[in-house]
Amino acid sequence: MTEPQSIDIYYSLQSDYCYFLNERLLKLSKQDVRVNIRPVLGLVLRAPEMTADRQPIEFSYFDRDTKRTADFLGLPHVYPDPSPIQFEPNCWVASKEQPRVERLYRLFVGATRAGKGMDFLRAVVNRFWDGSQSGWDQSPFLYDAFAEMGLNHDQVSAQSCSPTMRLW
Repeated sequence: MTEPQSIDIYYSLQSDYCYFLNERLLKLSKQDVRVNIRPVLGLVLRAPEMTADRQPIEFSYFDRDTKRTADFLGLPHVYPDPSPIQFEPNCWVASKEQPRVERLYRLFVGATRAGKGMDFLRAVVNRFWDGSQSGWDQSPFLYDAFAEMGLNHDQVSAQSCSPTMRLW
């Protein structure tokens, strides 16, 4: 008997391009392929100084490319409202404090450790990138999504918020 195939995906919650992978990853996971989700922080959080001097043409190209990619894949694509990342005013530099993205990553890591990483992508990530869930950070949305995954939000949150667990 052969080992099932597996693929490691280094996944950033704030990446449009990672969102674009979701449907294909979900299909692979149903075809006897083990999809190992490895949460990673995007560049804007790992090295915010690298995004400090971006030019307006870069923003324009990025917007055009993500729209073109979403259209090609037939996916709805709206920037999350609110953005998981808090930025400094008028630029692409991430603020020092990141309560929204830190909460999401802790929940993502907790869901992944519970064997529900793919479910997290479907129940949480797809919905805030496809525009169907605005105000995701202030509504019962995350609680409902965790219930849909068969997990208890508060338990996962408590297990993922240990003082020894540092995200960055």
